[in-house]
Amino acid sequence: MIDQFAQTIIERIKDQYPGIRIPGAMCAMITGAAEDGTYTTECKIFCEETGEEYHCRVEQAKYLYSVKVLDNQGGELPEYPELIEIPSRQQFEPGSLVQVVFLGNELKAALVGG
Repeated sequence: MIDQFAQTIIERIKDQYPGIRIPGAMCAMITGAAEDGTYTTECKIFCEETGEEYHCRVEQAKYLYSVKVLDNQGGELPEYPELIEIPSRQQFEPGSLVQVVFLGNELKAALVGG
């Protein structure tokens, strides 16, 4: 009876907190990449010769990636599906190795450099 109670609690915890079953960060390989519009950032440029300061905006590309989760030796982990449509401001090529992290103890993924 206590074993059944404990098993029920463990299953409920796993349902509410998927991070218990899935590590917070894993190695992955980029399997697909596509541009997804642009974003802008504000910046200042200071000219040392004239002492003038210029304000500007820089426009850069955003990307969407698909990744396949790998084990620590670089082999594919078939129990994990390919993760798709992960947004990033970093540019990676297919075949690049990255770290994928799962945010907020949920299954929403983000990429961290290679």
